[in-house]
Amino acid sequence: MMFKSIFLTVLLGFTALSGAGAQTAAPSATGQAPRTPPPIREKFVEQGVDQLSSPFTKPTVLKLNAIVQKSKVIIDRFDHDIPAIRTAVAAGAKRGAAPAARAHATASLGTLSALSERARINLAEMKRAERGVRASGEKYNDTILSAMVAFCVDVDTEVRTEHRQLAAKLKRG
Repeated sequence: MMFKSIFLTVLLGFTALSGAGAQTAAPSATGQAPRTPPPIREKFVEQGVDQLSSPFTKPTVLKLNAIVQKSKVIIDRFDHDIPAIRTAVAAGAKRGAAPAARAHATASLGTLSALSERARINLAEMKRAERGVRASGEKYNDTILSAMVAFCVDVDTEVRTEHRQLAAKLKRG
């Protein structure tokens, strides 16, 4: 079913919504009763679907979404691979570990290193895109843009931190 309009409401308070807006209050120092808020109906705003606008231009949102999608692919691969990588590094880092276990740990760390590099490159791409959007003068939603950048930062940080910790563990072992 298609909705022809969207109602945006601002909830000013439970009492105003419930119709109990007029409350008895003690007079102020000047002897006047406090003012009651206007009826809530005056705060409803109706907007048609055709009146809503995108927070970005279409080319910009497609570009930004593609970058975020790459970060999602990276973190999904990381989440899938990291249990096996941790297990391999733990086995390879043990004292007296067999050369095959150590080689497997090193190879597993290589997989994580490649993911870390992809996350770093993707973050750099997102930072360039962010600077471009901010400098372009086009209309954009700062909250959404910041969230997209933060997601790419978080992916890079998580993968890089895990790589650094596991590499140090294997080196100590």
